Amino acid sequence: MQASLRLDLPAGPAQPSAFVHDIGRFAALVPGDGARHGLAVEKVEAVGDGDDARLRLTATASEPFDHPDIFVEPAELASFDAPIVTLSEGGRRAVIEAAVVKGTLRQPLAGAPLTVTLVDGNRALEAQAVPRPGIATPSTGAGVLAPMLLAALLGGLILNLMPCVLPVLSIKVLGALSHGGGQRGHIRAAFLASAAGIVVSFLALAGAAVAVKAAGQAVGWGIQFQQPAFLAVMIVLLAAFAANLWGLYEIRLPSALMSVGPSGLAHHTLLGHFLSGAFATLLATPCSAPFLGTAVGFALARGPAEIVAIFAALGLGMAVPYLAVAGWPELARRLPKPGAWMVTVKKVMGVALAATALWLGSILATQTGLLGVAARAEKDAAIAWTPFDLGAVRQAVAEGKVVFVDVTADWCITCKVNKAAVVERSEVARRLTGGGVLPMRADWTKPDDSIARYLASFDRYGIPFNAVYGPGAPDGIALSELLTEAEVLAALDKAAAR
Repeated sequence: MQASLRLDLPAGPAQPSAFVHDIGRFAALVPGDGARHGLAVEKVEAVGDGDDARLRLTATASEPFDHPDIFVEPAELASFDAPIVTLSEGGRRAVIEAAVVKGTLRQPLAGAPLTVTLVDGNRALEAQAVPRPGIATPSTGAGVLAPMLLAALLGGLILNLMPCVLPVLSIKVLGALSHGGGQRGHIRAAFLASAAGIVVSFLALAGAAVAVKAAGQAVGWGIQFQQPAFLAVMIVLLAAFAANLWGLYEIRLPSALMSVGPSGLAHHTLLGHFLSGAFATLLATPCSAPFLGTAVGFALARGPAEIVAIFAALGLGMAVPYLAVAGWPELARRLPKPGAWMVTVKKVMGVALAATALWLGSILATQTGLLGVAARAEKDAAIAWTPFDLGAVRQAVAEGKVVFVDVTADWCITCKVNKAAVVERSEVARRLTGGGVLPMRADWTKPDDSIARYLASFDRYGIPFNAVYGPGAPDGIALSELLTEAEVLAALDKAAAR
């Protein structure tokens, strides 16, 4: 909208305004050259032409960007879609691309004088620019989408081997054993149904991510475990399944989910296999994995189409073992046929499901405050963790200190594996307790937008996440999802170098 305003002031003696402080405070928010906010524009480029034209702005900041946005004038030049932001260098460099709304471009962007206002929270700058022709990079096209889809496939496949799948191993084992000696056609259909359940559950997560991002909220991988309602539903289902496996009662599932074969043993229908695959996936995705973090970071930094494509590829990757058995049913036919021995197996698997329910119950109790802070099971007597604070990290680095940041959550099993196998063992533990390194921990058990933004500054949207800072690495060194002692020690040494 555009409006013309006028204010007539009556003549009178000069005197200080009662609103001088308010005037000064709001005047300070008027965009200037950005110097006092540490903002600067490196270049403004015009990419493409016609309805495919995009304006690309590259900017830097002394403090990491949060949610940068741009506004382009004059309005008569064109209308622009919401920009796509790509952060790098620890969030201190932003490439912001805004596509022209189709049918609104009045003249070519290249060479057209314009005013760009860059806004990031209370920080802003206004710059006069004449966009120069830019080269279309694969940052928004198929050139980078193809390798990211491959990374997503590999990440989904590796997810089957991550410690995160421990809570659902019993479901997978029972599902596989139930096919021993079965009909080849039924085995193929059953495993295809389970694979479909996995892919559809990933698409559901993609839909949730798109909705959350559209609402302006922080998005991340595995954030369903931050929701008490999700945990409560999973706890009830796991407890019911465990009791059923122990024979405490018989759950009469609808015939659409279960049927009885000629041998008298109950087995899943195709819909039952589909739902079991979806249920197992929702429980097995609280943590990140190699390749997965890169693919998810790419997707969540872009639009709905990329999010859906990447999550679908993740689902296909995780479903690869099921698709392999569907392609070669003999793998399942060679398993022992179900019989009396399955009663013992079911009781053992029931214990595993009950343990998973108890684990989720402890997370729910922590989130709702039922356990209290003092009663939390995770106590580090050896390592004196301090609460994560990015400002304190920079202050410590300025003083010449090395900082080890650990982003974790009660529901992240891989985080606990890293802790037990690397962080609290041998030389790494000695370095973290020796006084030469400041250990900081960020707890993402509950939703926390500041932690989500911190992860996004490294193009990460899931945990575990660890970073090392120091005089030799003021912007931080991001470590792998699965830590090794050699990697951590090398990062600490590099960060300590002056």
